[in-house]
Amino acid sequence: MRNCLLRTHEDGSVTGARTKSVSLILESLAMLLLIGPFPLLPGISTAAAELLENVHVHYAHNWVAGHTEAEAEVVVTVTDEHGGPKGATTVPADESGNFFVDCPAYHPNPCPDINPGDTVVVSATGLEHAVEPVGVIEGSADEVLDTISGVLHANWLTGPVDVRCEIWMPPGAPPVDATADPDGGTFSCDFSGAWDLHFGHAVALSYFDPDGDRVTSMLVWPWMRVNYAHDWAGGNYPAGHGVWVTNLESDGATSDIEWVQRSGDLAFDLEAHGAVEAAGRARAFGPLPAAWPRDQLRVSFFFDPASL
Repeated sequence: MRNCLLRTHEDGSVTGARTKSVSLILESLAMLLLIGPFPLLPGISTAAAELLENVHVHYAHNWVAGHTEAEAEVVVTVTDEHGGPKGATTVPADESGNFFVDCPAYHPNPCPDINPGDTVVVSATGLEHAVEPVGVIEGSADEVLDTISGVLHANWLTGPVDVRCEIWMPPGAPPVDATADPDGGTFSCDFSGAWDLHFGHAVALSYFDPDGDRVTSMLVWPWMRVNYAHDWAGGNYPAGHGVWVTNLESDGATSDIEWVQRSGDLAFDLEAHGAVEAAGRARAFGPLPAAWPRDQLRVSFFFDPASL
């Protein structure tokens, strides 16, 4: 910095060497007093950046992902609907700031089974995102029309809520976006012309909260398995639906009707149970095929209260 010889007069003026430069400096100082500090230019920072975004909770596959500052420390905590601890771990983000927390990340502690109603909290760079609680998004597929019909249960959110259907298998297809009322609202995703849906395809169903965080589950394809040699039956169906298994006799009568999974609505369960019994008494199912090797066939019925 160069020194300048200056003279200040009674009227406040300044003369001497480099008077013009000093005048400009004083003008700049006056402007700073009026408008405050200059905004930071790109690439210039006076403090550590705070960044945490795109938190993604996949409760069907028990993983959490997102984006923060490169190599930042990320803390993930999972608690149940009563606030009880289910799991916690700390992982570093990668060089791009991405992080992915799956079951091995909790080793040697048990992997938390993330369920609807749980709370997932992610902390990094001084920020915190909480998915509180995890909602429910589920659907069913129409293999003929190549469409997905879904329902969203997250009534603490204000609607409409953005939802998305994605094919998670190669070569994939463009995602289909829609909206749904968070309080049991329905949505539809049409893949016709883009993807031919078949049983067992990996279809992800997601909803987004106002912070841009995402909750995902997978489309559940219902299936039933009967082992007539060992007299047992099993299957798979989305949680929250009523499932009944009954033996269909050779003449069409029913026996041994039992619940495999209840819907949670007692009145609905009893009514559905009665409907199966009534159909059996009326021989509505008809006789078993002549080629069937046994005198009974185990059958499952799936009932969805939300669809009635």
